[in-house]
Amino acid sequence: MTCGIYQLKFPSGRFYIGSSKNIEHRIVIHIRKLKNGTHGNNKLVCAFKKYGKFKQTIIIICNEENLLMYEQLCIDNLNPQCNCSSIAGRVDWNAETRDKLSKSRMGMKPDTATLIKLKTAQLGRKRSPEHIEKIRFSLIGRKVTWKTRILLSKKLEASWKLRRAQS
Repeated sequence: MTCGIYQLKFPSGRFYIGSSKNIEHRIVIHIRKLKNGTHGNNKLVCAFKKYGKFKQTIIIICNEENLLMYEQLCIDNLNPQCNCSSIAGRVDWNAETRDKLSKSRMGMKPDTATLIKLKTAQLGRKRSPEHIEKIRFSLIGRKVTWKTRILLSKKLEASWKLRRAQS
């Protein structure tokens, strides 16, 4: 388990600088995501598709507290072409990329299994009085259509029937 700064260099000479508490594990994750096509860095994905391999080098071994400082120094001095951001530890998305992400997710609805997982994660969750007041305040003046009221009424009725049947 090596803590420090690493470089992923492609045959073209383009490279990526990263930092990790466990470099070996981090490189394995990079490789897996690149092979699966699920990596978040499009520059790395394109280079990996083109060359299919890269050379990995550990540049600096350091303690965890100095990781971002040394990564920033390497980014500033080496000018990596495959990093998404010029700031260590952060991904900077420009307005165009943010718009593309927003549009790609627009209209997407989670499937039923995801909704059930989200619902069960919230069940039994205790909210502070401040949080409850904040929710209540945000709902004041909200217009609810008759169609929504009927749907809510049916759902409440079904949940009460279920509770009665369980007790």
